[in-house]
This record gives sequence, C-alpha cells and structure tokens, in this order.
Amino acid sequence: DWINLAVEYNNITKVYLEEMIEFDDVLFLIDLFPKVKYLQIDCTSDIDISLFLEIILLKIHNKVNSNLHLLAISIPTADDSMMERIQNLIDFKRLLFNYTIKRTNATIFLRMK
Repeated sequence: DWINLAVEYNNITKVYLEEMIEFDDVLFLIDLFPKVKYLQIDCTSDIDISLFLEIILLKIHNKVNSNLHLLAISIPTADDSMMERIQNLIDFKRLLFNYTIKRTNATIFLRMK
C-alpha cells in the first residue's frame, strides 16, 4: 500500500509540525519518516509535556533504527522549572542516556548523541 512505499522510499530528514492536535499525530510522523533527524513540534500550553515527551521518547527508544538526533518542542509555558522537570523525568525513567537539554525562549531542545 502507498504508506509502506512512502515509508520505505522517503528521504525526509527534517519535519516541522506547526500545530499538534493529538499525541498520535507525532507518533504517526515518526513512523512515516523513519529517516528524520530533526523534529520540531509546536504545542499548546495546556499539553502535559511530561507525558508527551515520555510517549515520544519511548517510541523513539523502541525503534530499532531511529535517526532522530534533535527534538525541538515549542511551548508557550516553557521555563527553567519545566526544563528541570523534563530532565528529572528523562533521568529517572532512563528515557535517554547520552543527551543534552537546552531552552531558547519558548523552545526546548533535546539533542540525542
């Protein structure tokens, strides 16, 4: 079917999701574009960022050949406290081992090495 062909033959490495409606939107994109290295997602302020990141990182972790190296999440409520919560979540649940986290204004960058 056409989705399997799209997954197999696409070479898209950068994806920008301007407006995320549901978590499944992101999970679908991760499956559709297995070669993506950079994924940027704009979120609304009412999202549960911890749950959202946990779902995404588990999905990436469970993929045999994930190429994702940079995940950028733009959220209007991003602040130092949110960064600390995200870092604690990642470390406590061992979602990533070799990563850096940085915030620039309302965007949180997770770089996986």
